[in-house]
Amino acid sequence: MWLILMSLMREGMLSHGELAQCVGVQGPTLTHHLDAMVDQGLVLRERPPDNRRVQVARLTPAGVAKFHRLRSAAAEHDKRIRSSFSDEELLQVRTLLTRLAKDFTGPPSQDHQEIRE
Repeated sequence: MWLILMSLMREGMLSHGELAQCVGVQGPTLTHHLDAMVDQGLVLRERPPDNRRVQVARLTPAGVAKFHRLRSAAAEHDKRIRSSFSDEELLQVRTLLTRLAKDFTGPPSQDHQEIRE
């Protein structure tokens, strides 16, 4: 939920495909989370008049308020996690995670596909 709130807060309005890419999930997983957030009154789904095939999501005022409430908790959590690492270690972790994310953003290779099957 936090990643969806953060993405919509930053971008304003995103298509489901754009939002799924921002938060790093597949479409069906995003739909499940968006359904719950719509039910809670946090997100509004709309179809733009110029492209009725696409569905976009944006935060409601309640969603913006939820973002602000969770932001301080997220900042405290982040501060707590980082407190046990030196600046050098944090840079190393960031470098490794960036490499890992880059390795998994493209389509899987044939070897990875065979492992899944």
